This record gives sequence, structure tokens and C-alpha cells, in this order.
Amino acid sequence: MLHQAVLDNMPPTPTKFHYIFSLRDLSRVFQGICQADPKVINNGNILVRLWRNECMRVYEDRLNEENDKMFLSEKQLTNLIKTHFPNAAAVALADPIVWGDFREAGEILVKSDNPYADPRTYEDLGSWEKVRPILDYILEMYNADKTP
Repeated sequence: MLHQAVLDNMPPTPTKFHYIFSLRDLSRVFQGICQADPKVINNGNILVRLWRNECMRVYEDRLNEENDKMFLSEKQLTNLIKTHFPNAAAVALADPIVWGDFREAGEILVKSDNPYADPRTYEDLGSWEKVRPILDYILEMYNADKTP
């Protein structure tokens, strides 16, 4: 339903020539969901929240006008979640929606001999207040290593 709404309402134009959506985009949404760890995605509310995140990642990140983003997030996603997943709506629609695999990145960089090979868990990071210290720490480590 969402994919069809995007196709019907957001055709490519001279200023939006990159608004070309295909089944590949839909598959990217489900690929993101399938790569999630079942230990983290352990209930329906979190699964719906992950689905919302993946839809925003695949579709909304490509949109360049605020009206288009509002159409997708507020009109389409919100209505779909409230209609089909009313019990999950409070959790799934909470903002901000910040997912990533870098919660333990600082520890991995310090403790691991091969940090890029260590497994990382894709999870809901909660809020920008929780993400900021992680990113600040990684930036400090990078700056310490790159000091002339």
C-alpha cells in the first residue's frame, strides 16, 4: 500500500528527476527488516517501529521537498500504522526514530584487533541525547589518532 501510494503520488518531474521508485526500493525495506536481530526485535511494537524506520530510510531520505516528506511520514505511514497496527502505534510513531549499529562502536574500536569484523547489532538507539555521547566519543578517538 505504501509503495503504491508513493508511485501514484510522487512521479518524477524535471525538479524531482530522482523520484523513480521500483520494486527494488520495496525489497530494501524488507531486507532491512530481515537483517535485524530477533533478540532485539522481540515484539510486534518494535517490529512495526523498525518497519517505519526502514520505510523512512528507503523512501523519505530520497525526497527533497518538505511537502513530500510530510505526505509520506504523516499521511501515509501514520495512517497505515494507526489503521493496521493500532496497538503498536504509540511505540512505532514515537519520535525521534534513530536506528543504528554503533551503540558499542567505541568499545569495539578500543578492545578489538579487527573492529570492522566484529558483529554489531542494528537497534533502536532511542533519542539524540543517547546518540550524542557515542558519536562524541568516537570523534574524540578519531581526533586523537589523527593528531599531527
